[in-house]
Amino acid sequence: MKHYTTALALATAALATAVVNAHHSANAAFTTNVIEVEGTVTEFNFTNPHIDVFFDVVGEDGEVTEWRASGSAANLMRRRGWTAQTIQPGQYMRFSGREARNAVPMVLLGNISELDPADGSLVRVVEGESDYVEPVGAAPLALTLDDGRPNFTGAWTMGPGGGMAAGGMGMGGGPGDRTPPPYNEAGTAAAAAFDAVSDPVVACEPPGLVRQAAFTPHPVRMTQLDDRIILEYEEYGGRREILLNAPAPGDIEHTNLGYSTARYDGDTLVIESSRLLGNYTGPGGNPVSDQTTTVETYSRMDDPDIGAALAMEMVVTDPAYMTGPWTLRWLKYYTPDYEFIPVDCRVPPVYQPPE
Repeated sequence: MKHYTTALALATAALATAVVNAHHSANAAFTTNVIEVEGTVTEFNFTNPHIDVFFDVVGEDGEVTEWRASGSAANLMRRRGWTAQTIQPGQYMRFSGREARNAVPMVLLGNISELDPADGSLVRVVEGESDYVEPVGAAPLALTLDDGRPNFTGAWTMGPGGGMAAGGMGMGGGPGDRTPPPYNEAGTAAAAAFDAVSDPVVACEPPGLVRQAAFTPHPVRMTQLDDRIILEYEEYGGRREILLNAPAPGDIEHTNLGYSTARYDGDTLVIESSRLLGNYTGPGGNPVSDQTTTVETYSRMDDPDIGAALAMEMVVTDPAYMTGPWTLRWLKYYTPDYEFIPVDCRVPPVYQPPE
């Protein structure tokens, strides 16, 4: 029985490339060559920022090699009917997908089949089988808290199917404005130098503020306290505690999330951030410099058919790389009792730190 074969059919390649890692470009870890690998599952890691299947492959010489099949974020796979029980340890599987760089034992999830280990016959094609529906459906939420402040407390997720959001704000859960940054000459040069292989999140390093807060389709949870705002993000497990009306001290160091202060302005919440490290804002690169500042504005934009909605607009200003402000938006829906999927980021063996 063949345990490792190449597959060059264009149809197979197209299907395999349809599944990409949620937190970085597939080009960071995988070539365009499509392969098939068979082995026995040892672990199924149904977590964010992406799912992983670990399996043992027996070579022609009888030696056992551990392989890894990597796919999209667990919450995106859940929307396609996957659960933590879709794949079980001990099952014999055939994985078809893009081959990893540097000839490491890793494949990007594409076609998956469970086989009978005795004769290699097909048991099933592995695909989502649950009837999971995003728990959003005309969910009400009071417009204001008891003290009169606008009410943003709770978990907020993509609308059903991730469709067009209310008020023409764009895709529910993703940035409503995906126009490229207005780069100047320095910014254009920095963007051209981006190599997906060197994207820091490939090595499970935490993302910068723009990537974490504005450029994510994943759920967000906000908690409003008397003196601060707490923002939690499912995709990377990020957490921000932002003091209300607290200007940045002069000796704050630059960090990935920077220093933020919040204030209420009528029925909106405004968060201003500075002291940010230069980093990439998305899987395609789009770098910002350490001179970047951001202004986030949160407001309610409820949908009569779906329920309470939270609109976020982030204006990014970067005098070192941009000729003017860059605006990103998303719209997410109130989702009572939503539980975040845990984050368990594992550095792929293909990763090699930049020299």
